[in-house]
Amino acid sequence: RSQVKEAGAAERARGQEVEIQAAQWGAAKGQLEGRGEELAHEVKANQQELEQSREALREMETSTVLKQQQMQERISALESELKNAEKKLEMEGSQSKAALMEAQV
Repeated sequence: RSQVKEAGAAERARGQEVEIQAAQWGAAKGQLEGRGEELAHEVKANQQELEQSREALREMETSTVLKQQQMQERISALESELKNAEKKLEMEGSQSKAALMEAQV
């Protein structure tokens, strides 16, 4: 009879241990699920930040390309103006020479 009581007490103790472990596992699972949700939100926020950064970079690249095109157009215009000025100077020089020669004749 005393062995039956001891066996019953041991069985109840094991049952309590199992309940305690189940409660601990349930708490741990809840913590992990909560942390998983936090990490999912962090990942989503990081993805959005990354996409915004990529968009900003695309805009900067586009702006840089446009500025390069504008500068190249300005350089071409200045080169053209310089060639025209050189031609004009050359023509005026030729006219001056011709006038000077006529004056000497």
